[in-house]
Amino acid sequence: MGKIWVPSLFCGRTTKYLHGLNWQKITRNFLKLVLIYFLLEPILIPTLVSLEANANAKNKPKIIRRILSAYTVHSQYADASLQNAAYLPSDGYIWPVRGGLTQYFHYGHPGLDIALPSGNPCLASKSGIVEYAGWSKGYGNNVVLIHPDGSKTRYAHFSAILVKTGQGVTQGQSVGKVGSTGWSTGPHVHFEIYEKGVAVNPLARLK
Repeated sequence: MGKIWVPSLFCGRTTKYLHGLNWQKITRNFLKLVLIYFLLEPILIPTLVSLEANANAKNKPKIIRRILSAYTVHSQYADASLQNAAYLPSDGYIWPVRGGLTQYFHYGHPGLDIALPSGNPCLASKSGIVEYAGWSKGYGNNVVLIHPDGSKTRYAHFSAILVKTGQGVTQGQSVGKVGSTGWSTGPHVHFEIYEKGVAVNPLARLK
């Protein structure tokens, strides 16, 4: 089993570890300092938040102590968790690439087509786990990520895939290289967002 060691929590310091799939929130009264998020599956997502940073004195605990805790996660996730422990992602989606929009979201086309030269990196729009990485009819080389809130993103037509199924990725990490595989007339990234199993217009979500 791998272990993640949570560093001592000082006044005003916030530490986050974001890894996993479906999760539920459990609040524990631990010196009024700690909010812990547990996964329904046996991967752990602890989030430590110091109330000392709050400007409202009424919300500040009377006693601030250093906290040193250890949580165990499956060894297959330990390395990725440790590598990404300092990364604080956005709650929303970021653009996977920057290029020209050649096709918009519409009926029969559940995503955006963003054109740019082959070989450019395509980034994870949101932190998550690789649900699928491989070849699919139409999509060519593509990657599907599932995110902590249950949403999914797909990135298609890669010339090369840079991640593997089951791997944890952080927002902004390269998951593939732009290409023109599958049903494609030129190098671009086809990008989709699914929420509750339904495709949504990425333009309404991207920051």
